[in-house]
Amino acid sequence: MNRFSLAVLWISVALCGRMWSQVPDSTVTVASIASARSSLIDMVWGEPGIPMQSLPSVTVLAPAQAEWTEVVKEMGLTNNQAFEQVEKLSFEGPGGFRNVGYLFVAKGSPNRLVIVHQGHSCRFDDPGLGLQGLIKTLLMKGYSVATLYMPRPDHCTNPDIIPFHNKLFATFPKSQPGSALQLFVAPAVQTVNYALNQLKYARVDMIGLSGGAWTTTLYAALDPRIRLSVPTAGTRPRSIPGDCGLNPDDKEQASIPSYLNLYALGSTTAGRRQIQVLNKFDSCCFQVACPVRGKGTMNLEREIREYEKVTQAADQRLGGGSFRVYVDANSHAHQISSTVTNQVIVPALSAP
Repeated sequence: MNRFSLAVLWISVALCGRMWSQVPDSTVTVASIASARSSLIDMVWGEPGIPMQSLPSVTVLAPAQAEWTEVVKEMGLTNNQAFEQVEKLSFEGPGGFRNVGYLFVAKGSPNRLVIVHQGHSCRFDDPGLGLQGLIKTLLMKGYSVATLYMPRPDHCTNPDIIPFHNKLFATFPKSQPGSALQLFVAPAVQTVNYALNQLKYARVDMIGLSGGAWTTTLYAALDPRIRLSVPTAGTRPRSIPGDCGLNPDDKEQASIPSYLNLYALGSTTAGRRQIQVLNKFDSCCFQVACPVRGKGTMNLEREIREYEKVTQAADQRLGGGSFRVYVDANSHAHQISSTVTNQVIVPALSAP
C-alpha cells in the first residue's frame, strides 16, 4: 500500500463544526460514495441535498448595451460570430452575497453547456491564461458556454481576492446552516439548475483554471450531474511533498481535508469522468517540476501517478467512471494551453 492509500488518508475529520465521514480505499462501494457525498453536501449547505430549486436572475443583454460590449471583449470574442445571445446570470447567497456570470448561447440548436470557471483573477482577459481561446473554441464547436467567476470584491484587483475570500469565511452568518464554501459553488449550482431545468440542455460539463479548478473539483464531487470535469492547476493531495501545492493563506483551499476524496467523488459512477490537468512548469502553482527551497527541483511525476492509480482503482471497483491526470509537459505558464484545449478537452467532450 503506497503513501496515497485511501485507507490511510480518508479518515473522519471535523470541518466547520461537522463530521465528513470519508471512504477508505479498501471498502469503496456505491453506497459509501453516496454517503460520503451526502456528508459533503451537509458540510457545505447544512442540509440533506443540493439546492435544486435555486436559480439565478437572468437578464438578456442587447448588443447596444455597454455591458454586452464589455463582456464580449473580455471573453475575446468579436461581435456575435460564434454565439447568438448573451445572458447575464446574477447569483445571490447568504449574508448579502452577490456574484455574476455570463451565458453565451451557441448558434444553432445547442443541447450542451460547458461551464468555464475563472480563478483568482478579476477578469477572463488577464494575459496568458488561455481562457479566451478555450471559450471561442467551445462556441465554434457548438457548445454553449457559461463563464463564472470566483467571489470577487467590488472594484476588484487581483491582490484583493484571497483576503476577500478569507473575509467571507470570517463573516459567514452563524445562523446560516453549512459553511462559507456554499458561496463558492452557488454560481455553479444555480447555473446547472437553470441549464437543465429551464433551458433543457441535455448535459452540463465543467472546466476550471486555478481557483476555478478548485471550484470545479469541489463542485463535481458535490453534484453528479456534472458528467465531465477538467480542473487545471487547482489542487493536489496535501501529502505530496514540496512547496508547489496548497496556499496556506487561501482559506477555501485549506478547508478541504482530503482532495483524494473529492477526486473519487467527482469521477466515480458510470458515465462520469474527471481529467485533472497539471502544467509541468507552471509559473504559479501545482507544478510537476516543483522548485523546492534550497534543494533545486523535485519531479513529482511518480507521486502524481500514485494518487492517479488509487483513484482509478476506486472507479474500477465501482464498475464505472474514470479519473486521469494529464501533465502538460510543455507549459511554462499558469494556463489552459491550446494543447490542452485541442488535444484533451475537445476530444473528451466529443466522447460518449
